[in-house]
Amino acid sequence: MKPALLSIIFLAFALSSCTENTPLSMESSQQVVVQGYLVAGEPVKNIQLSTTFSLFSQDSIAPPINDAKVSLVRDGVKYELVNSNAEGYYHYPAEDLDVNIGDVFHLEILSFGKVITAKTIVPEIPEGIEQDETLLLITQDNAVNSEININWRSQSSGEWFHLVIIENLDQNPGEITRDASNPPSLTQQGVFIDAADALNTLPFNNGKSIARQPIVERPEVFISYPISKTTFNVTSQELTHTGKHYSRIYRVNQEYADLYVSQQQDVHNLNETLSNINNGLGIFTAFSASDSLFFRVRQK
Repeated sequence: MKPALLSIIFLAFALSSCTENTPLSMESSQQVVVQGYLVAGEPVKNIQLSTTFSLFSQDSIAPPINDAKVSLVRDGVKYELVNSNAEGYYHYPAEDLDVNIGDVFHLEILSFGKVITAKTIVPEIPEGIEQDETLLLITQDNAVNSEININWRSQSSGEWFHLVIIENLDQNPGEITRDASNPPSLTQQGVFIDAADALNTLPFNNGKSIARQPIVERPEVFISYPISKTTFNVTSQELTHTGKHYSRIYRVNQEYADLYVSQQQDVHNLNETLSNINNGLGIFTAFSASDSLFFRVRQK
């Protein structure tokens, strides 16, 4: 995952300054930072470990941990993960572990002589996803004269949240003309990330991703803030280019939303950022993805 999703998924600042469901302790030193993500129906490959560095360190990237003992436990069965690369990623190498809806996973890590643990549940897949239009029209002065309403169903009550992903798939996308010289980096509903970064950013680096055309410069990808409602209105503000697009809904857990919300506090108040990691920092959570919807964008 890349820093481009700083405010949404990665929260690098938060992950170097938070503790288990409680505020940061300034005594934190050489702690294990977990960025662990499971996706329903996908292989386990998004468990990344790093360490914190002191406030006086000149480093800009947290040092990875490549020699930890990492395992997932489901229904009392332990699955040992192995190190994937020098960047601190771990994956499960066999094919006997499926990430299913409703599964409860426990993460266990042994590193620096400490045992770090966390727990998450795989949320249900958003169902009944539909849109009321397949064409969004934008006037030349960028005033919105159309929008696309996306709706889906929530199968159960509880603290479930959703992300809306929108990506341009057109082979010849045209940049939307705006009053400002540059496209927005964020909107009231979410943020844009670089398409190249998206290839290495959850949830884009899993099998649910749409195959991209071999174009050197892709339009930026939009990802919404976590929302609890089951509807989303796509306007020109969530788009940077015309052409063919797809959208997908991801369901996320409470711990993900908590981490995002707490990060919106005053950056000088290090006691506000939350985590669900016991004896460490960061987040361990799960996602599930809907089917894709497709629509086109035109500008008059």
